[in-house]
Amino acid sequence: MNQKSTEASAPTPTLSTLKETINAMDGLAQTGFSQIEAIAKLAMAYMEMPEAYRHTEILAVAFEAIWNKAFEMNECISGEARFVGCERTDQGMLRRYAARAAERTEAGGSHE
Repeated sequence: MNQKSTEASAPTPTLSTLKETINAMDGLAQTGFSQIEAIAKLAMAYMEMPEAYRHTEILAVAFEAIWNKAFEMNECISGEARFVGCERTDQGMLRRYAARAAERTEAGGSHE
């Protein structure tokens, strides 16, 4: 389904609904990105100590937390946009998925 067909089938949100959605997205962004920033700053400060290089699993956990928070933020913000019919469609990504699916079909599905 392309973006135009999604927009055509979705009901038009009210101004109040749009304001509430933007407010929710702003809150999600401020909270999530502040958390990512804090974890990254702590990891960077930790890397200035010799102990960090003896206990790299601590850094791995911090990087995993950043990764998870970024994924969570993406899902939450996309969900809010989808709720009001304004989800962004990355046409390039869709073409890459289609090309990969076509290659798998041509190769007999033998690639991971």
